[in-house]
Amino acid sequence: MQLESLYIKEFKKLKDVYINFIPKEGLPNYYHDYFKNNSFSVLVGENGSGKTTLMSFIAQIFHNLQRYHSKIQSDFVLKYRLLLEDNTRHVILEKEDKNIFISVAGILERSLLKEWDPRRGDVLRSHQQSAERSVSYHEIKDFLPVNVITSVISIHGEYPENRRPNYQGHRAIKSYNISGIYGQNHFGIPSLSKGICRFIESYRNEKIIAKSFLKALGLAFTNKVAVHPRYPDSPEGYSFYKSLNTSGNHGQEKLEEYFGEKLDEYKVFDRNKEEFESYLDSQKDESGWVQIRDDNLDKLILLENRGIKSKIVCKILSQDRKLALG
Repeated sequence: MQLESLYIKEFKKLKDVYINFIPKEGLPNYYHDYFKNNSFSVLVGENGSGKTTLMSFIAQIFHNLQRYHSKIQSDFVLKYRLLLEDNTRHVILEKEDKNIFISVAGILERSLLKEWDPRRGDVLRSHQQSAERSVSYHEIKDFLPVNVITSVISIHGEYPENRRPNYQGHRAIKSYNISGIYGQNHFGIPSLSKGICRFIESYRNEKIIAKSFLKALGLAFTNKVAVHPRYPDSPEGYSFYKSLNTSGNHGQEKLEEYFGEKLDEYKVFDRNKEEFESYLDSQKDESGWVQIRDDNLDKLILLENRGIKSKIVCKILSQDRKLALG
């Protein structure tokens, strides 16, 4: 299956979005050299640009195509082609005003897709009775992908979850949560930053797989990262302490009187935070990126693994214009 294009009217942050997966001038020669008879589309973008939203929407289409049309939450037009041994089938799936339509070039004119009901079988809903042509899911399943595999970290439940196998439509979707391959941070939570650290280590240790992967995608790692500290919750009463301490109206004795033993904890928190931020500032270039070197890589990985005393966590991203890792 090769995706050709997708239009989404409105789904979460995506509004009137059209994506062409195949350039008008055709695929470049190196595409076929790298991928042979396989078909790949790679989405590259900054965090929050909508990559997960887009991919989860495609998965939702095929997950709900047989029984739950209303759960496909936007009108859309999806064009793709099935690369068969004897021929290539060009397929268009559409949702328009609560109705799903399918057409297959040279085989099936635009037809309304019936919705399956566990008690009545394939039916036309009340608003679909005027359709000139209609087909059942069973009649068009040969024009659908056999498997839609999602290998993702699904933090907010974006991707379909497996349902009980009481109907055929859900079986096209196979969801795998691959968060474990990235590793865990010191809180025991799956961490993309941890995975990025592992990628950087592999890349700098001249591991062939890391460099071959980038070469196959026509990308180059800039050897720069952006480090964004994310601090744990400050000690109880810390914000009040800071408001007093920075006002200049309270001496050491007054602070000790207010906070007692907590004062030492506040000072340690301040010292660790200042030490960490000072180290980061010393590593950044004019644009705010940190150039990875042998003498700072271990330090950055240490920050991600354990943090500096106060459990500071780093989120490490690659240079946005070269490789999107988030």
